[in-house]
Amino acid sequence: MSELEKLIERIFTIVHTNSDFKKAKDTLVEVLKSYRIELHHQNDELRDINQVLWETKQEYERLFMDAPVGFLIVNRAGIIEKANHYSHHIFRSLIPYQSELQHFISEKDQERFYSFFQQLNSDHLATSFSFQTRTEPVKNIKFLQKLSRSNETVIHLAVIDETELVTYQKKIQYMSEHDALTGVYNRHYYEQLIERLNNELTEHFGVIFLDINGLKMMNGAFGHDFGDELIKRAVEITKAQLDETMYLSRIGGDEFVIIMTETSEDLMKSFVQNLKEKAKQVKVKDIQLSIAFGFSYKRKEDQTLLKLIHLAEDRMYQNKLYTKSSGRKDIIGGILAVLHEKKPREKEHGERVSFLAEQFGKVLDLNQTDIYRLKTAGLLHDIGKVAVDHTILDKTTRLDTKEKREMKQHPEMGFRILQASQEFKSIADIVLAHHEFFDGTGYPRQLKGEEIPYLSRILAICDTYDAMTKERPYSVAVSKEMAMNELNQHKGTQFDPELVEVFIHKVLKQLNE
Repeated sequence: MSELEKLIERIFTIVHTNSDFKKAKDTLVEVLKSYRIELHHQNDELRDINQVLWETKQEYERLFMDAPVGFLIVNRAGIIEKANHYSHHIFRSLIPYQSELQHFISEKDQERFYSFFQQLNSDHLATSFSFQTRTEPVKNIKFLQKLSRSNETVIHLAVIDETELVTYQKKIQYMSEHDALTGVYNRHYYEQLIERLNNELTEHFGVIFLDINGLKMMNGAFGHDFGDELIKRAVEITKAQLDETMYLSRIGGDEFVIIMTETSEDLMKSFVQNLKEKAKQVKVKDIQLSIAFGFSYKRKEDQTLLKLIHLAEDRMYQNKLYTKSSGRKDIIGGILAVLHEKKPREKEHGERVSFLAEQFGKVLDLNQTDIYRLKTAGLLHDIGKVAVDHTILDKTTRLDTKEKREMKQHPEMGFRILQASQEFKSIADIVLAHHEFFDGTGYPRQLKGEEIPYLSRILAICDTYDAMTKERPYSVAVSKEMAMNELNQHKGTQFDPELVEVFIHKVLKQLNE
């Protein structure tokens, strides 16, 4: 029963039981007043409720329109009926009630989208759907899953722009599979590739191992930036010969592997020969690129990819050993060429020191091996200067503290260069100590007396004598007599006193006769 019906019933009850009509009338008026007041209260409450409802609707409208993700309301035919601001940002040409959702989906994703939308229309909980947009710039978009019911005429979709995320994921994926320096596949991908291909390949495949010769030596001479440049150039000429059936991976600092999935033995031989010819044309700082190769081709049924890899690696090391001596010589020669180009005086200085050291060795009646080591050390004793800035080498005034520190590094640098070569390893210690002083005040290790290698003590005298008697950027040449006097003055401090006596009274005497 409504409030009005209750009120009327109450009025009739009062009139029926009360013969005093005036009294009944007054009562009726009071009741109506009370009801009027109640109606006003209810109207106020309804107005307040409507205001709250309106504000709530506005708030939800703002939330919908200004949300940091896209929201779409789509009818069952796929027409977009409503879209928030972010959706318009994602789909630039979107027009409500005119745009079909599928028109924003790239061609390659159309079939998947059809299946996704069928699930929405069939009241199933659709999985989320990721796709690329049709128009430029291409974006990676994701629709979140949405449960639609058959009694609804529209479908609600949340839309997320995943372009940055997908780009970042691709970058991470690329970095996990590729070498940072060269861009070719790294060891991690190489190992996965072997596992994948080992059971897939049946015939017509082979493996090539490549190793850049002398990289450690050149890193010591010129720094890792130089070595990196050499590696990049090697990869550059190698990649130029690859096709889609070949996989190039860097598996170590100077080692690379090429897996060929569709090839022949003749093609592999041709590939290697072409690469050798290309390498001869590559020079960095006058250092020619040198690569050792080893390859294997499947000839037997039981030869797996793993067996071929090991065989190619063994052959590469065999070839490396075979060409090691001449290859190291070429690299040392190249480093010297760079030094001599930087400072031509060093070539003549090295040749003179080598000659003096050889004569000194003969006077001391050293064996032929030590005389050869002395002669070679004389030629190469300043090879470490290749890493010293040319402005320091050519400076005509006194070096400052920083410049002296850099100059004093050249014996250690020379040691590292020569130590990397088996052929020149035996003279590395001689070169390292040729600036040590007999009293222990030299460099780089402050060796004293007989702690200094004997041949280094010999070399130090020859080096200093030649430096004094020939013009240098920082000093004028002195006479032989003044040079001998200088050597005498530094006996026991800078030089081995007994060796100074032999050098002055025997070596120089023989040379002057």
